[in-house]
This record gives sequence, structure tokens and C-alpha cells, in this order.
Amino acid sequence: MVDFQQIIQLRNSGRTQKEIANMLGISRRSIVRYLKHGRIPKYSRSVKSNKPDPIEKFYNLATNKLEENPHILLSELYDFLCSAGYTGSERT
Repeated sequence: MVDFQQIIQLRNSGRTQKEIANMLGISRRSIVRYLKHGRIPKYSRSVKSNKPDPIEKFYNLATNKLEENPHILLSELYDFLCSAGYTGSERT
């Protein structure tokens, strides 16, 4: 990640935005945006959903079935899980 102080030092030494961008390997538009806002933006990850995973309760059941028969067809595994109460889609 590029340090904002480095951009400021290059700018104060008389470098153009294009030269700074080329030296640091980022776009000129990013340099313009960083200088305009006076900082490099901080990004954060979005919060995970609170929705429960439908397969979570059946994970152990599925892994046990796969250990018993590693060559089982996925459609057969899905049918087995549905008979055990799984209500999710086959795709999930």
C-alpha cells in the first residue's frame, strides 16, 4: 500500500501527478483523489449476514456419509440429507 506521506513528499519535490503515479504504480486519478481528500481512503469489509447456514446442522452427517462411500453421487447425498430433514436447495 502506498503511504500518503510519500505522495506528499513527491508532490512537494515538484513532481507532477502523472510522475507520482508512474513512480508508485497507481493511477493518476488515484493520486488526484488522494491529494484532494488529504488522505488515502480506508476500506473495511462488510459485516457478515446473521442468517444461519442451512447446511451447518447437516455437515457432520454429510461428512460421515462421504467417508462411508466416497464415490456417492451428489444427488444421492442430497436425497439422503433431505430424508434427514434438510430443507435447503440441492445447489446449496
